[in-house]
Amino acid sequence: MNDAKVIRVDHIAAAVRDLEKTLGVFEQIFGVSDLHRFENDRDGFRGVAFRLGSGSRFELITPTRPDSFLSRFLSERGEGFHHVTLEVTDLDGLIGKLEGLGFKVLRGRATDTYREAFIHPVGFFGMLIQLTERMRAGKPAGEADGQ
Repeated sequence: MNDAKVIRVDHIAAAVRDLEKTLGVFEQIFGVSDLHRFENDRDGFRGVAFRLGSGSRFELITPTRPDSFLSRFLSERGEGFHHVTLEVTDLDGLIGKLEGLGFKVLRGRATDTYREAFIHPVGFFGMLIQLTERMRAGKPAGEADGQ
């Protein structure tokens, strides 16, 4: 097993009530590139992902239904930063390390291209951290490359 490590900050996500208005402000003030819209029917949210400057990714996310986790987040905390996503090597190893230290980890989606987990903010300094590992040919990227 490789030692799990952070490769990079993948993106920062902010929860907003009015996606189009907020995006318009970002476009006007900061300029955005590589805009990608997405919707997650299962979890009840939609959003836009884009690049700022030399390649940092940012997401604006908004609920699509009242029972969404984002509706609850916005009513309890208001608009603002929701989570930071870190791309990691060896997601399973990192989950084991976190759980061994007593942190609660929620496993998320697993597809052919990525797997994810979330470090629960309760007990982790109030921060929601999403961990993601890129996959190639159904294996972690390093294994698929023979590393």
